[in-house]
Amino acid sequence: MEIIREIAKLRTRNLKNLTASIFEDNFNYSTNNYMMLSSICKVSCNTQKITKDTYRTFYNNIIPDLYVKFKNRDKDTKWECNIQQVKREYAGVIFAIYFSDLVCFYKIEMTEFIKNAVSQHRDNLNELQYMVRNNNIRDFDRFIIGILKYEDIFEV
Repeated sequence: MEIIREIAKLRTRNLKNLTASIFEDNFNYSTNNYMMLSSICKVSCNTQKITKDTYRTFYNNIIPDLYVKFKNRDKDTKWECNIQQVKREYAGVIFAIYFSDLVCFYKIEMTEFIKNAVSQHRDNLNELQYMVRNNNIRDFDRFIIGILKYEDIFEV
């Protein structure tokens, strides 16, 4: 559990670099003309207003299991990962979802991604996004290209 907490602290660019490094070290897939993206699977917290003053209490006490285990990915606990800023000119998307116990890599061709994606916010006209949630994650199982436990990636 501690590894995912450390990964969650990374800035976006560092998370992207970590994901690319893990992918290159463990998989024999070409990333030519594919976007490499990643997201951390966390329980949805939008039911309670989080302020600067209440964040630490919330983080440590209210939701101690903030991160979702892979085996529970399609259960009733609401969570979401936003695969965003996907540019149409790529052949597809390789994305990683960091669960509490492992990282799962998916590879989706752009034609397939476009079928379910929505446009990014109005300032990014040529970009797409897709919300992966507990109620649609199984739709992505056919795109899994690899699953790695943290102890197989990092010294634990």
